[in-house]
Amino acid sequence: METSKYLVNADHKRGVKPLLRVNLRPYPNLIFMGVLGLILVVTTKPVMVVFGLIILATIAFSLYRIKDRLVTEIYEDGVSVFAPQDQSIVHHLPWVEMNDWKFNPGIAMGEAIEVNMLNGEHFAIESFKSSKIAKLFHKYAKEKEIHAKVFGLTRK
Repeated sequence: METSKYLVNADHKRGVKPLLRVNLRPYPNLIFMGVLGLILVVTTKPVMVVFGLIILATIAFSLYRIKDRLVTEIYEDGVSVFAPQDQSIVHHLPWVEMNDWKFNPGIAMGEAIEVNMLNGEHFAIESFKSSKIAKLFHKYAKEKEIHAKVFGLTRK
């Protein structure tokens, strides 16, 4: 069993609506690409039909292979991070106990926000929607961003 100061029950925020709930699958992106793929398939140009079929096959593969799960929930008092392998393992990271955090932009494999706590524990929130998460981090823990301390504010 994992031991952590921030380990909480999965229902620790029952009845409290999160400011942001992030799942692993990027549904808006998949819907947009699916519509684009369908449009290409119905065109009369064979090259476009092939591209459309490739896009649709990629979407079908990702829906089949990537298991959707809850990644994180953000509240006014902190962030709840769900373990990738077991959704019943949740760490709630209060804003006031964060030492620092940084936004790591990604391209193909998604982005991540890394959080270091005052007691030395380290957490990573990996998602395709990390920019939305980063906006709330800027709202509640702006002064704790590593890049803001070193290079000035990175992006909002």
